[in-house]
This record gives sequence, C-alpha cells and structure tokens, in this order.
Amino acid sequence: MIKLSNIKISRKYFDLNIENFTVEEKKCTLLLGSSGCGKTTFLKLLSGFIERYDGEIVYDTNSTVSIMLQNPINQMITPTVETELKFTLHNQRIDDKIIEKKVKNITKFFEIDNLLNSNLRELSFGELQKVMLCATFLIDTDCFLLDEPTSHLDYNSTKILYNYIHNIIVEGKTVIISSQNFDEYLFVDKVIIMENGKIVEYIDSCDINENKTNIEKYGLKSSDDEIVKILKNI
Repeated sequence: MIKLSNIKISRKYFDLNIENFTVEEKKCTLLLGSSGCGKTTFLKLLSGFIERYDGEIVYDTNSTVSIMLQNPINQMITPTVETELKFTLHNQRIDDKIIEKKVKNITKFFEIDNLLNSNLRELSFGELQKVMLCATFLIDTDCFLLDEPTSHLDYNSTKILYNYIHNIIVEGKTVIISSQNFDEYLFVDKVIIMENGKIVEYIDSCDINENKTNIEKYGLKSSDDEIVKILKNI
C-alpha cells in the first residue's frame, strides 16, 4: 500500500529517519513513543501531508489514505455536529437518504447521537474528539491514520473506538493509530516504537510480553491499572 525508503526530514528538535518501512494492509498498527519522538511527522508523511523530504514514498495507485490530526479543533469546518459529519458526504454527492443512514449508524455506535444538534465549539474535548473520529471514519478510504485519538477519551470511549476499528479491519481497512499509552497494544496487530525520529522496534503485539524488558528502556511501561482490565475485556 505505502512503502518508504531512505526517508529524511529535518525538524527543529529531531530528524525523521526511516530507512525502510511498508504499511501492512488490513491490520491495526499501534505507533508508540513519547511526546516529540516523531509520531505526528511520520503519520503526516504517510498521508501525503508533507511534500518536502529526501527519499522515496511509493503509494498503491488504487488505495486512499485519510488522517485525523492530533487536535480535532484544527479540523472543524462547519458549526454543528450534524453538518460536520455530513459535509464530506454531501461533497461526494452521496444520496441524502444514504447520508442520513450512515450518520445515524456511526453516531449511535460512538454514543454521540444525542449531540447531533450541538454546536461544535460548545463540546468538551472528548466529545469533539469522538465527533472528529466519526467524521474521519465516514470517509470511504482504505487506510486511516489517527494521531493520538484516545488522549482525551475515557475508558468506555476508548473501548468503543477499538471495537469500531476491529469491525473495519475485518472489512479490509487498514489503521495506524499513534498513542503514548503502552497498554493499547492489547488490541492491535502490530506495534511500532519510535524514538528520536527513528523506528526502533517493529513487532507483533503478541510478542510484547517477551520484549517488555527491552521496551521499557524507551520509557514505555504497562500501567496495570483499570484501563488494562477494561481493554482486556473487549
């Protein structure tokens, strides 16, 4: 789908250096790392957001990519939840009845159907994050890139998000989700760990336990708190 070779990008606090990386299709990949390690730059690069770089990126001509940015406020276009969710679908000239059904289904799944008439600027950050997740998932695309979408979600909303991701992976979609929460490895296929602009680990999530000691040197540790219990019960 997307292949990177010898990528170099200079930033103020780090240089992004990716020798070789291929996005694995029809899987959910978790991108872990501390703040400022290069996760956002990496996702923007994959999405085509960044045009100036050294190296090569090869895209499958038949695949499409969508990205949800870290701050959902920066992605708001319209004033209300309902108009925001319908905006892209109307631009694609989708039938109104189909739009109504799509919006109804996804807002019910994410438990925000009661917010449809709400002003986006009056929502909590967590509510706004769920709205922007719905808006992103309503786009008919092959690969979704989500930049720290769980940072303002409570445990139940995090559980709902990953349940939805599981559903679309089964349908053939690809998801890469960045986070600083190590325990989210519990419901993904692959884990990427970044440090100082480089991919330092790329492993199957089922092998995490065998590598925990090695992984802890990057400042990532299992919290063993209530969220782990909830996530394990998905």
